[in-house]
Amino acid sequence: MEGITIIRSANTGVSGIISPEGNILAKLSLESKGVVDYRLNVRTIETVYSIYREKVFYLIMLTLLFLIGISFFYDYIFKVKKSNGS
Repeated sequence: MEGITIIRSANTGVSGIISPEGNILAKLSLESKGVVDYRLNVRTIETVYSIYREKVFYLIMLTLLFLIGISFFYDYIFKVKKSNGS
């Protein structure tokens, strides 16, 4: 998994945090009891949703509504022209 921070937690094994570059940020050794406390910067990667929020959803819904409307009116117009032409 490239580009994401890995957080591994184990009851009796090695627990730790590994950066996207592969550096060990924090570590708890084998058979050790304790807490790994580390502040992660989780907002480093911008996604489509983080930039546009619900606008993408509204655009998709509007496009679907438009396509359904076109298909409905296309069939209606085509049937009217066909019945008038006969």
